[in-house]
Amino acid sequence: MLEIKELNFSYGKTNILKDISFTANPGEMTVLLGANGSGKTTLLQCINRLNKYEGQVMFEDKELSSFTHEDYRDRMSYLDQNLACDAVLTVFEVVLLGRLTRLGFRVSEEDTSSVENILKLMKIDQFSKRGISELSGGQRQLVFIAQALVKNPELLVMDEPTSALDLNKQFHLLDFLKDETHKNNYTTLLTLHHLDMAAKYADKLVIINDNKVYAEGHPKEVFTTKMLQDVYNVDSEVYIDSHNDVHLIALSSIDKV
Repeated sequence: MLEIKELNFSYGKTNILKDISFTANPGEMTVLLGANGSGKTTLLQCINRLNKYEGQVMFEDKELSSFTHEDYRDRMSYLDQNLACDAVLTVFEVVLLGRLTRLGFRVSEEDTSSVENILKLMKIDQFSKRGISELSGGQRQLVFIAQALVKNPELLVMDEPTSALDLNKQFHLLDFLKDETHKNNYTTLLTLHHLDMAAKYADKLVIINDNKVYAEGHPKEVFTTKMLQDVYNVDSEVYIDSHNDVHLIALSSIDKV
């Protein structure tokens, strides 16, 4: 389990995150939501030990800062929003780097088999021998997700993993990530921009507003017209469809006083 306890982070005198506390459980896909500038990416960077924070980030009852670099990288995968890659590497080689903490002088059959398997599972094995720089943004995004998954991380943290994908591929990817999370008991924490996708796929939502946790819980509990007003500044309708999924319809913008 990932547990955030009273986490605070500031840039100089500007408070970015204030007393953030929530949990993300194994075998569940926890989705962070919030308006632009609410601190979602900054929070993920704190969890990835890129930002020095106050408070605690606990994984399996142990402060993440106390993990050795090797143990931390072996157990955790982090995917940021940067899709740029100028390296002269094939797709296979890029994904193989995801097992870097386990690689010795020679690449083992297990390493090779793991890369081949994740490429097939994600249906991108046809790109295996192509240069990463030759791919489109959406294709590169899938490759970097494969790199994050190839070592079977216990903690999987992803910032907008669907940002470069068309709608059809977003459904396929989130179906896959949710299945892998449940099957492998990953603790998965990600940010999404599309609210309906978050409502459909999240086992749990954490809403960030005014740099604090506004709400935490199942999509049916968290998605309300009041939440849309308070967090996104819109009037909306919320309903349950024939598949028992929550949907939100934004009707108009609300001018804040």
